[in-house]
Amino acid sequence: QIKPRLWHSIRQPVSEWVRRRSTVEKLAAEHKYTVRILNDGQHWEFKSDGIMIEWWPSTGTTMTNKRADLSCIHTLDGLRSAFNKARL
Repeated sequence: QIKPRLWHSIRQPVSEWVRRRSTVEKLAAEHKYTVRILNDGQHWEFKSDGIMIEWWPSTGTTMTNKRADLSCIHTLDGLRSAFNKARL
């Protein structure tokens, strides 16, 4: 079991992301994104005001508005950064 205070900064398997879906949804809502989870958690979509971030947690691959993003996101902190970066 992962200690809660460490969960936001270490890489997680897809099953753990799905299990903690409410945490991700809360973070997304704080940044004004809606969340759609596809393919049993293999593919996540975050949408807000014409911005769409797609994320595949198993590989960390992200796309913003259908363009490949060079950053790999494996942590909750990484998602937070992606939400902020997409608005720039």
